[in-house]
Amino acid sequence: MNSKSKTTKVTAKKETESKQVNKNTPTTKTTSTTKTETKTTSNIKDQKKNEQLKVGDKVTVEVVELNEYHLEIKYKDYRGIIHISNFEAPTENGIDLFESIKPKHKLEVYIVQLNDTKKWIECSQQKDQIKLSVDSLKSSQIVKTFVYGQTSSNELAVFMKPDQIGYLDILSNFSSVAEFEKFKNSRVFLKCQVKQVSKDKRVELSLFNSKASKIKQGQVVIGLVQEIQTCSMKVRLSSNLLATVKLVDVDNQNLHSEPFSIYQQGDLLNFFVKSITNSGVFLSLDSEVLGADASSQNPKFENVTSIKRKSSPIGQGVHTWGYIVELNSQMARVQLTTEDSAVLLASETNAYYWSTLTLGKLIRVVLGSVKEEGTPQQSVSAKFHPGTQLTETTIKLGDILPLEVKSIKDYGIFVQSGKIHALCHISQVADQLMTPELLKENFSEGDLVIGKCCKIEDYKISELKQSKAQKFNKHQKFSLNFTLKPSELEGIDIDSKIRVDWDIQDTPEPVPSRTSAFKTPFDRYLSEIQKQLEMGEDAMSVDTETNNNDIVAFNWNGTSESVTQDTGSKKRKEMDKYDDEIESDLEESEQGVEKKKLKLEKSKTREKNEKEIKEKEDLLSEQNSAPESPQDFERLLLGSPNSSYIWVQYMSFYLGLSEINKAREIGERALKKILPNQMVEQRNVWLSLYNLENLFGSAETLMTLFKRSIQYQDPKTMYLSMLSILDNTEKYDKLETYFQMAIKKFKYSAKIWCRYAEYLLKVGKHDVFSQITSRVIELLPKKKQIKVISKFGQLEFKQGDPERGRTIFEGLVASYPNRTDLWNIYIDMELKIKDEAKIRNLMDRCINLKVSDKNIKQFFKKYLNFEKQHGNDKSIQRIKHLAIKFVEQTK
Repeated sequence: MNSKSKTTKVTAKKETESKQVNKNTPTTKTTSTTKTETKTTSNIKDQKKNEQLKVGDKVTVEVVELNEYHLEIKYKDYRGIIHISNFEAPTENGIDLFESIKPKHKLEVYIVQLNDTKKWIECSQQKDQIKLSVDSLKSSQIVKTFVYGQTSSNELAVFMKPDQIGYLDILSNFSSVAEFEKFKNSRVFLKCQVKQVSKDKRVELSLFNSKASKIKQGQVVIGLVQEIQTCSMKVRLSSNLLATVKLVDVDNQNLHSEPFSIYQQGDLLNFFVKSITNSGVFLSLDSEVLGADASSQNPKFENVTSIKRKSSPIGQGVHTWGYIVELNSQMARVQLTTEDSAVLLASETNAYYWSTLTLGKLIRVVLGSVKEEGTPQQSVSAKFHPGTQLTETTIKLGDILPLEVKSIKDYGIFVQSGKIHALCHISQVADQLMTPELLKENFSEGDLVIGKCCKIEDYKISELKQSKAQKFNKHQKFSLNFTLKPSELEGIDIDSKIRVDWDIQDTPEPVPSRTSAFKTPFDRYLSEIQKQLEMGEDAMSVDTETNNNDIVAFNWNGTSESVTQDTGSKKRKEMDKYDDEIESDLEESEQGVEKKKLKLEKSKTREKNEKEIKEKEDLLSEQNSAPESPQDFERLLLGSPNSSYIWVQYMSFYLGLSEINKAREIGERALKKILPNQMVEQRNVWLSLYNLENLFGSAETLMTLFKRSIQYQDPKTMYLSMLSILDNTEKYDKLETYFQMAIKKFKYSAKIWCRYAEYLLKVGKHDVFSQITSRVIELLPKKKQIKVISKFGQLEFKQGDPERGRTIFEGLVASYPNRTDLWNIYIDMELKIKDEAKIRNLMDRCINLKVSDKNIKQFFKKYLNFEKQHGNDKSIQRIKHLAIKFVEQTK
């Protein structure tokens, strides 16, 4: 210590002497100043080193912005985030921690990730960051989670940590829709426990201390609409228990003509357990048994029914309502209540009314005697309720009725409708001359015809007429004559005239899309995780959602349909043009606030799209150098590890060298390197591997690869992709196998059935194609049936027998005469066949439809264009004349 002190003194003395000797020398002064500055700089560096941030430091940050699942924060010149799962968990379920936080709010947090170069930090309220590893999770282990959102009809995703998501089964963890609605919102805290971890690292959770209760009769439960059939609704309850809702159990207080129209497959609803029998579990949606609270959470009928319909107690002579649940040529079974049904015989029903019966239709009947008394399900005889019937005293000239031919004579045909018996004289049967021979040739007993009352005459006027009439019906006091001439019925809405007065369809219910709110965890949120890992972005904006249903196909030249080479100025011009149109529309709007909001959203969308375009252009410009070696590809992948475009080019490079195994290895490596949030990029690699195995592998290796892929990607999308690949390469032997698998898994998918039908016609299996039509009608709901049957008809025109196609479309337009889209498709198909006579006949029918004037004008325009191409001056003038006549009638 003394030695050090002496040395210091000696040094100080020397410095003093040096200063005294050289105090007048300028050079000495400069040297001294330089030493002082060096000392100051050194002190500043030491101070900065002491103030440098490190992981684990506790800091006070300021909230900049609240996003859906994280906070954007700043600390001095650092920017960063705090993810919702990095907050301290609250004590109760259902709490949203972000509700009490606003911008400029101060928070004390700990740094868990740090990047000094990019001034980026990730923080947590938890000092000791919980390290959750999927491999270390055990059954019944308690985990604290925050809700991400509903990702499917029966699945709620929750954050366990920023890059780990778990899944809750909704039916098994919530007792009612109200309880689920309370906890389904983003960021809500839920205390859960591990149920199981699957082989593909999927974590299934359950609510802490939740216990699955046994389904009991009289209980209100939550259920998922699994399938909507014509006569019943299939519902999945907890523990995968299937139950049924019958048509009569939707609303007992007011029966609707389309009771299932307000529900959709995938809806979560409250149900009342009506009965549990050996036949199954039967549920009810009736508000009277559900209660006000439970029924208020289910969809409601918005339109008021024009007729009040209600089930009546079972008894002889009772007039009541029911739904047809079974129908054949001899009888129809009508469901009256959950337990009771009635039998309606064709032989006791007017032929016309019987022809209008369809499965699921709501009808009115008059009950007869009980046939099977004392059984659990009573079968009651019933007759079709005729409504308000005309009699010989109430009928008037011009009344139109459905008539059944009872007998045929040389002078005419005798017809009957209920209590009405009448004669159609031979002169009133047709517009053209009719002979007795033609009469017997064109009509037979039991035929159904539509007639108009043209003459009413008292029998006393003529004893001869009276004697003839008494032979036909001795009780009738009037002679009635009907005409069957088409000219007499022209321009009359026949259906409305002859329909029974109670047969009124309810106004269609508007059904909003309720599945669009589903989130896919690896679509939207994890794009933020990618940015977080890159730690190079100051603004954590959410990427535009990726559509998982887009199918991207590859060729081995390294290009993809999803990557457009010419993405620059053309796309920007189209975008600007679209934006200008939007702005002009907004300027006309009187709602100033909404205008500003829409403009802001439009501006953000434009910026995101331009950014995506620039990234693609930059990527393509980098790749224009045409990498020629593995080292070139590796260099590109260092900058863009998530680019499927580069990975596929890399695979193509090795395929060009005939190194198939090496190309496989690159594909497998790509699947591991590309982040899980990049679902489309990963899908592109899967499809490339599909192509590789299809061309160079075996059927077994392709099947193994396919089964692996559907564990990570949307199964339906991958099935459709595989079908397209096999079809394009004409591997029809493999295609049949995959079609059978797809149909088994997605038997309610209209798209799958349409693709299968196209395949059957392509390979010439017309007999199988004819068989699947009836199967499709049984499986698919009504909304999808029209689409599929229309597609089948188009396929017949294009690849099969046009005559069968006409039969299909004739059935469609007969069932849905006001669907102009079906008529237009029908016309387009006929135009391709180029049968001018049939086209003109079809056009003539279209311009006489009872639809809007706008649609009729479109048909006239199409008809006129056809005649200009294939007709002559006379036919063109005819169409113009009909069009002028139509306009005058409209005015």
